[in-house]
Amino acid sequence: MRKSLLLILLFSVFSIFACSGFVEEVDPLINQVEDDRLDDASQVDFLIKGVLHQMSKTADRMAVYAGALSDELVFDQDLPRATFPSFDEINRGEISLDNNSVDGLNINMNEGRFFADDLVDRTMELSEIDAELLRRALYTSYLVGGLMRQYMGSYWGITENEPGGVLDVGPFVPQAQMYALALEKYDLALGQAADDFETRVVQTLIARVHFYGGDFAAAGAAAALGLRAADGNFDALYNIDNNNEYFFATHDDGRIQFIVDDRYQGYVVADPEEAARLPLLPTEGTSGKIWYYQNKFPLKESPFPVASWQENELMLAEVEVRNGGGDPLTRVNDIRASFGMSPLAAVDLDVLYSERERTLWLQGFRLLDQLRFDRFHLAADKWHHFPITERERSINPNID
Repeated sequence: MRKSLLLILLFSVFSIFACSGFVEEVDPLINQVEDDRLDDASQVDFLIKGVLHQMSKTADRMAVYAGALSDELVFDQDLPRATFPSFDEINRGEISLDNNSVDGLNINMNEGRFFADDLVDRTMELSEIDAELLRRALYTSYLVGGLMRQYMGSYWGITENEPGGVLDVGPFVPQAQMYALALEKYDLALGQAADDFETRVVQTLIARVHFYGGDFAAAGAAAALGLRAADGNFDALYNIDNNNEYFFATHDDGRIQFIVDDRYQGYVVADPEEAARLPLLPTEGTSGKIWYYQNKFPLKESPFPVASWQENELMLAEVEVRNGGGDPLTRVNDIRASFGMSPLAAVDLDVLYSERERTLWLQGFRLLDQLRFDRFHLAADKWHHFPITERERSINPNID
């Protein structure tokens, strides 16, 4: 089985300075590398690893916070270590513009986008560089640059119900336009893919953008070329210094800030087979109530699936249900079989909504699925996305 790109943490902080296009809302970091020392082919591998590291720092946290804003995760101070008021705001959808957790996530995402874009500029200016090294740099940069733009379009907003993001202290970019920018990057990544696995990773990410943009025909065409069960997943990897955020925020061996919604334990009680894809463990609150926390990511080093074959198959199944043709039931049952679960007898959109909730549990998709199915659990005046932060608004003359 082809394994994921390796994310190696070289430094606890990776930073680049002195470029005119730097994201202004990103604070200076502690460890610095002099800019001109990076303009050398010998440093390109280091820069590639830095881009992948920044992707790993963003992907897991984006998913945790999206889960908290959705009906997937719950913040409750009955848990003695649940003490972050910024997490409580996210969970209630009453997010202040200066929420420090959201602000930190915004910084991570924009650093990831900047590092990816900057690596393209640097490598293209090198007069002497190995062709394979250049290809790896461009593939990584375009893929991560596209992913960060997809995150901006999916998870951020200028108002409670108006999704989109901001690039380089520019004007607000609505979701559809941000998705188009993500697709441009993914198309460039396709041109640099070296093998079938790299190609299929990008095709799955392209399908995702079309899928959440509502273009199911285009989503199906891309997903047909996307990840397969034999490929496994494209993972962000972690270590004891760069922890998976799910370990820190949602596991008892970390520091539980969020438990899972009670209905997940209900799913397991109603059908014990669900325990295979909804691994849960109990913990007791100060009131004596038994809560349940996730055991899907039990370690600091637990990998996080940035793109998975199950996601790809579920996109294909939904496209086939919506547009006709294909065999969506077989796709769903193949996924269930991978968890050792019994097959279903039929599939429709409601079944797919449920299967997506459970199969893609804790991967950042629940919020987006609630929104597109018009099943968001909070009131219309609550934040449906993360707000573009006060830091960005205060320095950006193009937005209020």
